[in-house]
Amino acid sequence: MRFFDAIAQQFAGKPIDWDELEHALIRADLGVPLTTRILKTLQDREAWSLLGIRDVIKIARQEISKILPPETKPIVPIAVKPMVILIVGVNGTGKTTSTAKLAHYLQVGAITPNRPSKILLAAADTFRAAAIEQLGIWAKRLGVEMISGQYGADPAALCYDAYESAAKNEIDFLLCDTAGRLHT
Repeated sequence: MRFFDAIAQQFAGKPIDWDELEHALIRADLGVPLTTRILKTLQDREAWSLLGIRDVIKIARQEISKILPPETKPIVPIAVKPMVILIVGVNGTGKTTSTAKLAHYLQVGAITPNRPSKILLAAADTFRAAAIEQLGIWAKRLGVEMISGQYGADPAALCYDAYESAAKNEIDFLLCDTAGRLHT
């Protein structure tokens, strides 16, 4: 279920509980600063006590769009294959799902309109439980190859092996899904 649909369903037909809304926004990984900004914008409205859930969703969309870049830069393939894209980020931010979405985007010819790109996935998150299986499910759904190893294996060695395989098989894009990292 999409985020805003879930929010609408959660608050449908009842007055908005600000604490409950705050928790829902934070649970959706919007982060504390953006959640605070959305709540402040809502509460600064003249008749904030009369706001409905559609108003909340409208304001949330507006605040989210303010922090997104006005335009995105396209991925430009390099002459030497494979182009390696290392997916990195904080734990629990959706790297594996984003890897699959990027693979699909590249695969359907978004970069090379004349032909679909050849994709190889590397399951380099060898630490999170079920990470390899999750990426494997996406690889199967997309019909792309995946290189994986054992849990606890050296992720750098796995990415190196994936690169060697991608180069040998003339793969256009190698997407390496890595383990999350915290600031500590």
